[in-house]
Amino acid sequence: MATDNSANKSTTAPVVVKVNPAQAAYNGTNQTIPGKIEFEHYDVGGNGSAYLDNATTNSGGAAFRTDEDVDIENCTDAGTGYNIGYATAGEWLEYTVNIATAGKYNLKLRTACNGAGRTISLSANGNPIASDIAIPNTSGWQIWQDVTVNDIQLEAGIQVLRITIGATDYVNLNYMTFEAVPVIVPSISLKAGWNIIGYPLDGNANLDQALSSIWEKVDAVKNLDSFYLKSNTSFLNSLIKLYWGEGYLIKVNAVCELIWK
Repeated sequence: MATDNSANKSTTAPVVVKVNPAQAAYNGTNQTIPGKIEFEHYDVGGNGSAYLDNATTNSGGAAFRTDEDVDIENCTDAGTGYNIGYATAGEWLEYTVNIATAGKYNLKLRTACNGAGRTISLSANGNPIASDIAIPNTSGWQIWQDVTVNDIQLEAGIQVLRITIGATDYVNLNYMTFEAVPVIVPSISLKAGWNIIGYPLDGNANLDQALSSIWEKVDAVKNLDSFYLKSNTSFLNSLIKLYWGEGYLIKVNAVCELIWK
């Protein structure tokens, strides 16, 4: 409404202004990794902030998050629920996550599409994690198939993951799961008496820490330059650390399994 100095008034047609909240995790709780993330649980924050959708309104027809522009459909995959549909080239969705531990994870994507040449990419805090993941032609928009990407590297803590649709339009997305890759701890079988070993872990470690799994059976350790005798007073021992890539002779008083720490 505008009013002039003679009190004359003029009113325009109403203008609707949508105010989006600041970007944050859906339902106020960060998604956890390892774990399962439903694609329709993208962050709040609106178009251009928490997601990019090239068309306004939900074209998928599902009665879920109807105030958003992301295209969400009713899903007929096992477990039903919802899926992202009508996803076109360059569109993206973001998810605020809390990653329990830094390391390698196996990523599984539940996808469907009716056509070839589809790809998606994953990034974390703007850094590429897995680029141009090929999505197979499942021969139907509700015929679902797992796509697995092994050994992706993730850092610990709160991150924002982004899924981006590749150069070819239309991919349907149901959910993604992250499973931690088990860390294989190197070990070696030792016989009673002298054994030759090499320290396989990065950096170095104090002798009692590196050999903690068999420490009660250790009598002596030596290399070309220094030695450790358990019977010695500590200041007489010149070998106190093990270093990556170096070889050592170790004497144990019984058969044992050395698990490196």
